[in-house]
Amino acid sequence: MYNQAGFYVRKTIKSDVVYNLLFTNLEHKWIIFLPGLPQYMHKQSYLKQLMQDYNVLIPYYPGSFHSGKKFTPKYLERVIPDCIKIIKDKVFYDYFERKKYTHSGEIEGIWGLSFGSILITQYLTCSKQPLNTNYLLAGPMFILTKELENKYWVPKLTFLQSKVYSKVYRGLNSNNLIAWIHNIEKKNIPGSAKGLILTGDNDTYMDLNFLKEKFSNFVFKSVRGYSHEVDNIISLYIESGYNINKL
Repeated sequence: MYNQAGFYVRKTIKSDVVYNLLFTNLEHKWIIFLPGLPQYMHKQSYLKQLMQDYNVLIPYYPGSFHSGKKFTPKYLERVIPDCIKIIKDKVFYDYFERKKYTHSGEIEGIWGLSFGSILITQYLTCSKQPLNTNYLLAGPMFILTKELENKYWVPKLTFLQSKVYSKVYRGLNSNNLIAWIHNIEKKNIPGSAKGLILTGDNDTYMDLNFLKEKFSNFVFKSVRGYSHEVDNIISLYIESGYNINKL
């Protein structure tokens, strides 16, 4: 594992799932960062800037990339609880260095981009006692209509099941995943859950009326001139100093 320009990238594994831990100062609080699909998070330059303020934990989703298990709802539903446990343990083991790292064990927030937002929604609707933290959903894209299912989800998931990604997303079944997302759409967010939802003002994949009804206690911010470009929107948010009034 490596140290570049003052920040560190380490990997650990729990229950056959691999996690990336990015940090500059282990005394910082943590952001659990849940990317969209496919998960090319290390290509995002904004992570370096985010690490100036927070440590960042990014899982390789079960059944994807280096992780074991399968990319199915059963294992995806464990992503957030397992991430929380890893941080709350206040220690992780890097297998390359064969070294334990101790850290703050404090969670500043859970951020989800596109598909990652769906994981947050599932966690909030199904957890008996969701973590009291800052939730950020960028471009939460539910299915809602057959038109949107055929416009985005079917082509996306079909591609991830193709030969190009067949060994990257193992066990993915588009019908099962779509049915799982539909089920999440029907469940209510607890009234105690609060956070921020960032969207592009030209994002045709989302239904803002549905989102505002479902996430009634969340703050909404639409960023002008963007569609479903969640990485760009998150980058702007970080550059603003986490101030939505500057977006």
